[in-house]
Amino acid sequence: MPGHRPRAAGVFLFGLLAVSLSAAVSGCSFTLKVPQDTSTISPSPTPSYAAPTVTPGHNADAVAAKDMTWAAGNTLSAGVPVGWGDQLLQADVVNGKTPPPSWKLLRSNQAGWTQYQHGNGCQLSYWQTINQQGLMVTNDDRASTLALFKYLVPSILPETLKVTTMRWARQLDKPSPKIELLSLRTPAQGKSPAKLYSARMFNRAGSGIAFSLSCPNDALLDATFNSVQSGLAVLPPQQ
Repeated sequence: MPGHRPRAAGVFLFGLLAVSLSAAVSGCSFTLKVPQDTSTISPSPTPSYAAPTVTPGHNADAVAAKDMTWAAGNTLSAGVPVGWGDQLLQADVVNGKTPPPSWKLLRSNQAGWTQYQHGNGCQLSYWQTINQQGLMVTNDDRASTLALFKYLVPSILPETLKVTTMRWARQLDKPSPKIELLSLRTPAQGKSPAKLYSARMFNRAGSGIAFSLSCPNDALLDATFNSVQSGLAVLPPQQ
């Protein structure tokens, strides 16, 4: 487990903290601590890490065509970030007419953070982060992802995190494999909405992704998460 702040972690944490992550786990509540240096973080238009290393014989198309399991993370090229494919603002044509999109874009890639508001009251955010080598466990994406959650919430219990999947797709309009993530879900309680937080770290890429969805009730969270799959996917690298 790393004992120091990872490079560029502030950019990643800025987005995660902005959704006011708090939840009940084993009857106790926890809240993320705000790192002291996040106020000095500004978006960087170009990555600062070294040039990606592509292993001779590496077939990015073959990697993209298979489920991105935890073990499959070791088949990615070193230093090539994994990102998101987003078509949430594209609306389907109904009876020859194109209705307005259900999602409203609130933030677009601000320090790697994108945020949407849905007409049904749900809010969605996703992030991409680079230069996270300080959190990485060699050859183990799952342990690296757990290290992220432990870094954000030291009191979190590993058993509260469940494996979930999203689409692993270059083309969102076609069937695709899945990618495994670790997720924390909290039910709606009183005025507090139902929330889902998911993340995946990629030890070879040195990067990570995160996803957040909150809805007024649990049934709406389930329905909205399922509907999101057609317009949002984790994007396999091209190399």
